[in-house]
Amino acid sequence: MRKIAFLVFAFFVFSMTTAFAEYKEIRDDFTNGWILRSDVELDKKTEMWFALLDKQIDRNRTTYQMQLTKETIKEFLFANTSIEIKVDDNPIQSISIKNLHNTFSHGVPEAMFYMTTITAALPEKVITEIQTAKRVAFRYQDTRGNNTTYILPDKVLTEWQQVINTEK
Repeated sequence: MRKIAFLVFAFFVFSMTTAFAEYKEIRDDFTNGWILRSDVELDKKTEMWFALLDKQIDRNRTTYQMQLTKETIKEFLFANTSIEIKVDDNPIQSISIKNLHNTFSHGVPEAMFYMTTITAALPEKVITEIQTAKRVAFRYQDTRGNNTTYILPDKVLTEWQQVINTEK
């Protein structure tokens, strides 16, 4: 009986870390290329709500872009600065934010919530490091100037590695 109770408990604990994960291969008819995508909706109790990685494959090149989304109050929206990434024990790299998007989500005037999303292109050096990484950490700044560190969950990292390592 204890063993069954433990297995049920373990299932609930481990299933809460990722609410939804989807790997997609999308044909781009315009460029005659492919988009390989890892789209992960994380547990709403975590810092980040969504983590996305796109691998865009055209005839002559492959590019990568990531997107992080969270819900927060106005004071803690992503700042339009840069995002730092640290893969394992490699040096920290600063990546420019390509796009910042803030959308009102819900709330009342005293407490309004926003979905805030940053998009950044990932350089080949970072992609090479992520291929075999055990840990990927992001540090970003909010609109108040505070820095926050976000560790990519193992399930997300594994799916990102799948996208990176898939050939088309």
